[in-house]
Amino acid sequence: MPLLRHLLLLSCGLLLSAIAQALPRPDHIVIVIAENHAYSQIIGNPDAPYINALAAKGMLLTQSYGVTHPSQPNYIALFSGDTQGIDSNACPYDLSGDNLASALLGRGFSFMSYAESMPAAGYKGCIRGAYVRKHNPVANWSNLAAYNQPFTAFPQDFNQLPSVALVIPDMNNGMHDGSIAEGDTWLAQNIDAYAQWAMTHNSLLIVTWDEDNDSEQNRIPTLLLGAMVKPGTSAQRVDHYNVLRTIEEMFGLPYLGNSATASPIADIWQALPAATSTQESCLYAWAETTYPGYLAPPQSASLSAPPYRYRYYPQSQAYLGISSDNSHLYYLGALTGNALLDLGFVADWQARAGCL
Repeated sequence: MPLLRHLLLLSCGLLLSAIAQALPRPDHIVIVIAENHAYSQIIGNPDAPYINALAAKGMLLTQSYGVTHPSQPNYIALFSGDTQGIDSNACPYDLSGDNLASALLGRGFSFMSYAESMPAAGYKGCIRGAYVRKHNPVANWSNLAAYNQPFTAFPQDFNQLPSVALVIPDMNNGMHDGSIAEGDTWLAQNIDAYAQWAMTHNSLLIVTWDEDNDSEQNRIPTLLLGAMVKPGTSAQRVDHYNVLRTIEEMFGLPYLGNSATASPIADIWQALPAATSTQESCLYAWAETTYPGYLAPPQSASLSAPPYRYRYYPQSQAYLGISSDNSHLYYLGALTGNALLDLGFVADWQARAGCL
């Protein structure tokens, strides 16, 4: 197939998933869900110095809410876009249908859930020590057993993390049975290394709570920290469906349930500094090898003209570049009559090239 026809056909498919409001696409997202505390119990509390330090460095959403009570339907809502008719903490449920994991996997991305104190991968039991299934939504989809891992499997090399990961502290460290101070210490000991790494590796940390303690109309803390997040506070009203919609937009996923009518979290994102990541270098090398007649001669260095990071190929008089504004891949050259062609999300091309 001629390259231009190939590019146009593939880019049409990619662009169908592009969003009106461009959001950044992190290489990795880690979502930590804690338990049963209202906003004012955590924010400004001296027993939570680490969480408040994260909030000061990142974006604190001051009007964030759970969608219901009790705990379990909130986890299900964040994971699938609907409470699935669940209104209790009963266990077990055997659910089916689309969810965040299946949506990511269906688009060629990766997912994993890491539950602290769960005794084994794919564990189906309701309670084991400080582990409870009601806080682990993935366990309710039997076809996702391979993506239901204990927290001991959380990678120490963060490059090995999936595209999106859920982290579920146990009943003690998630602040359900343990104290705020215990939960804060657990986050500092187990999540801070990733939080620091995310700031320089195009990755994102989300820390949220399932619900409040029935004291503030289900208002909960939610904070985001990462390379693409502006520091500060935002008073936009969000709930678990808005968080899910944001992730869907970032990865070009189909909208799940109630997320279809929710808005993505807006006005908190910043462009990444111009840089060439290992994944981007891998993509350029793949493109140069796959299409040597159109991207010649191969180049080893990238140039920067914000918002683009690009390579110029003098023999074929072509440019291939990535925009930090929307994380899209662009081509410009004689092949398109020197018109700029938007090829869609760079992560889709990185997945195609085996660079994720």
